[in-house]
This record gives sequence, C-alpha cells and structure tokens, in this order.
Amino acid sequence: MTTDENKIFIELSELLKRAVNLIELRIEQIENKHPESTTSKAEKEADACIRTFYVRSLKPYRDTILFLSEEIVRENEKYHFFLVPHARKLFDIYVRFLHLLENCASENQRGLACIAYQLLAYKGLRNESVYNELLSINKNLLDEEKRTFPNFIDFDYLWYLRTSGLAFKTTRDLFKVDIINKYSNPPIKIFRGQNIVELYGSISELCHGNPYYHYDSPYTERFWVATISFMVTSYLINLTDTYILNKTLPRDFHDWLREVDKASRSMVAIWKTKRRTTL
Repeated sequence: MTTDENKIFIELSELLKRAVNLIELRIEQIENKHPESTTSKAEKEADACIRTFYVRSLKPYRDTILFLSEEIVRENEKYHFFLVPHARKLFDIYVRFLHLLENCASENQRGLACIAYQLLAYKGLRNESVYNELLSINKNLLDEEKRTFPNFIDFDYLWYLRTSGLAFKTTRDLFKVDIINKYSNPPIKIFRGQNIVELYGSISELCHGNPYYHYDSPYTERFWVATISFMVTSYLINLTDTYILNKTLPRDFHDWLREVDKASRSMVAIWKTKRRTTL
C-alpha cells in the first residue's frame, strides 16, 4: 500500500464523514416537515408513516457510511473484503426510496407500503401489541383506502410478498439505469447510472459467496467500497433533496459533490495502477 493510496483514502474518509453530516441535516429537515393544516386525517397519517420510514432508513444508512469511513483507512487490507456486505446494504436502502416514487401512485399508497413493511417487522419481532397499535393509529388511512390487513396470527411473509400488493420491489427489480436516471434530477455527472448498476451486480455475487470473486490475498476491495459509498450516497441525497424536501441541488450538497469529483478522480488513477499490478 503506497503513501499516495493512504493519503487519498484519508481524504475519502473525511468526505464520507461530511456526508454523514449532510444526512443528519436531511433527517432533521424530514422530521420537521409537516403537512398543511388543511390536510385530511388520512393524509396526515400517511405523511407520518412515510416520514417515519424515511428517517428510520436514513439513520442506519448514516451509521453505515460512518462505519465504512473509519474502516477504509485501515492499513491491514485483509479486512477490506468484509466491508463489501455493509456497502451492499446502501443499495438496498436507496432502492426502497426508489420504490416509493416509482411504484406508488399517491402519498396514501406510499403510506400503505410503509405500514405493510412495518407490520412485517413487528410480526418478525413477535410484537402483537405494537402491530395492533400501528393499525389503530392509521385507521383513517386504512378506511379511506379500503384496505384491511390480516390479524397478527395470519400475517406472514408470503401474504406480504404475494397477496398484499404492497411489498417493496427487490433491488434487482428496480436497479435499472432508466429508473436511477429518472430520479437523479438534476443529473449527477460524476457517476453514471450504468456504472452503479454494473457495480451492484458484481458485489452481489461477491456477497453471495461466488468462489470466482474470492482472492486468497487482498485485492482492491476498499476501492469498491469507497466507490459504492460515494455513488449511492450521491444518488440518495439527490433524491431526498429533490423529491422529499423539494430542493434543487442545495449549496452544501453541491460543494460536497465537487470535492467528491476531485477525490474520486485521484482514487481511480491509483485503482487502475493497482489493478494492473495485482491481476
């Protein structure tokens, strides 16, 4: 590991920590974003469910990139392989945001999708009281949309996946270039949608134990992890600003992207050299 490589990864680590601050600010803004006073009870319930989903998704995302920012500067490269599954989680969180925009025709439908996903979690945790409480506090939304859910005993994963019509699509279903580009507005020119889709396919194979992706000695895994972290974070913040907070390329995000562009070019130059010497 060269001095130049260490130097650029220290810089990348600091940029990821700045992204943590950007996400913290978006969490706060979503929490403080309330519907108009004239909104119906059903719409208010849907809004609360959606905002809860966004916040509870962004918090583990924030914690994951903070963890990765600290781990990519480790000089012992044998640990970097084990960071890849954590980086893959970033894709899954981002894709659920895409699903709510692409596959739900209204705020009420988004609210119902969030309720179904939350009920699935409560069933898995075997917590019947909060399962029933969630249905109770969203009664107006359920009545308006004429939706019923099974009782706690009858709710299971197969019902959620096959019958409810509310299940989140998988990453492979939604991770398509046209969908990613559709919700990248204004477009992020640093990373192309095609690149992020191809990268997802490769790391999924690695995470699922494909033997042909495993090396006995460290390869370039932390380059993959850094690239994934910056790619997905850029798209997620952009989507959050544009479609959730109704902002167009805020100054803090614009400045961060400019620094990411510069640092990523340096990283790619080193990555190309390393690939030639390790293949």
